[in-house]
Amino acid sequence: MKFKIFGWLIVGCLLYVCPNAMGQIVTGNIVGALTTDAAVAGVAEGGAPWAVTKGTFSISNTGAVKIKVTGLIITDPAGAGVGPVTEVAASLVCGGMIVGTTSSVPISSAGDFKIKGSIKLPSRCAAPVVLIQVAAATGFGTIPTGGGPFIAISGFTSSSAADSTEPDDPEN
Repeated sequence: MKFKIFGWLIVGCLLYVCPNAMGQIVTGNIVGALTTDAAVAGVAEGGAPWAVTKGTFSISNTGAVKIKVTGLIITDPAGAGVGPVTEVAASLVCGGMIVGTTSSVPISSAGDFKIKGSIKLPSRCAAPVVLIQVAAATGFGTIPTGGGPFIAISGFTSSSAADSTEPDDPEN
């Protein structure tokens, strides 16, 4: 009986307690932005419909940000790929305000990128949202400090919710 209880304690730790004890305070999926999406924290959507094959993120209690996205592409017109976008950055929104933005990283022509960065966390974050913003684009001049429009956002689609109940480790 003692071993059975001990086993359930280990399972509980692995599934529920340990991820929080290891400092992951926000995790979730990344989805493509749509032209019908409302502005978030004063940042407009990217002006075209975007889709994500797979995207996950985590933010730790130390401000470490890990994001892995594959297949972030424009869906209309078909075959547009990533358009003129050459770099992206991630911003954390708390209570309707951007509180931190990572350094920019290149995005591949297939729409793949990984962000491993950090941001300074506020003491409190109500209604957290992660935005993937355009950081550089060919032929569009200088992107404003803090990033351009968002082309992906934290959230889910009915298919992403069905795919997994637990986000992948963005580390992999």
